[in-house]
Amino acid sequence: MPDTPPAASRGPATPAGQGGVYRVQEAARIADVSPTTVRVWERNGLVSAHRGSNGYRYFNEADLQRIRRIAHLRKVKRLNIEGIRRALHDSDESVSASPPVSAESTIGPRLRKLRQDAGMTLGQAAELAELSPSFLSALERDQTGVSSQSLHRLTHAYGSTVSAVLRSDTTELVQLSPAGKRKVSSVHGFRAEHLINGQTMLDGMLITLEPSSESSGPVTHEGEEIIYILEGVLDVRLGTGQRFKVRAGESLFYPSTIEHEWTNTGSGPTRFLWVATPPSY
Repeated sequence: MPDTPPAASRGPATPAGQGGVYRVQEAARIADVSPTTVRVWERNGLVSAHRGSNGYRYFNEADLQRIRRIAHLRKVKRLNIEGIRRALHDSDESVSASPPVSAESTIGPRLRKLRQDAGMTLGQAAELAELSPSFLSALERDQTGVSSQSLHRLTHAYGSTVSAVLRSDTTELVQLSPAGKRKVSSVHGFRAEHLINGQTMLDGMLITLEPSSESSGPVTHEGEEIIYILEGVLDVRLGTGQRFKVRAGESLFYPSTIEHEWTNTGSGPTRFLWVATPPSY
């Protein structure tokens, strides 16, 4: 059966609220694997395609994030099918490595203004962010949520940051951040206390990473960052081929444009201070 989604005149291919639609070929291209590889993963139950009311097969955005996660486990971690299955199960990665930003956050109008200020059409912005135009249109109308990875790609394409979109328009010049009263983000063994609020020139977080937990694959973005380990050990791998075991009392600086990822290889939690400029989250 063909993998091509139906034309718009035939009605939506996805159930209400599902967001972007990706053919097997499109999902494979974004994940940098072959369509045959994606079908092998399907046959082994690692990911499942959906069918629209007219029988066409498609992946939604959550499926796409899962495919990218599987590709990372296969190519970077060198895991076989069973190893990937265990890794997905152990980390509770059923759809995405990051929590979604809900539609209730009313970020749609802000994203639309950023896109218009950048002089981009829906199609141009969607292509840069690896989304479908229909999904981006729904997002700008606050009719769907979005994963943090997709939001990061969007804001980067617009020359902005996730922080600028999610935070309020007014930023206090001087800020005291009391313990226990900070905004906290938490997912899959990763906990971050936000130390700075508003649109500032840098971002800072107090991060706790549980044993064996890691960042959601290698990432790159504009700017520079530094980490300072307060407790435990952090294994940092860079796209330059360098690898560092950063321990309590040690710091590591690197340009954010270098591909980087973290893993807690110790037996206990790792706590560290992360500071970056410009803000990227």
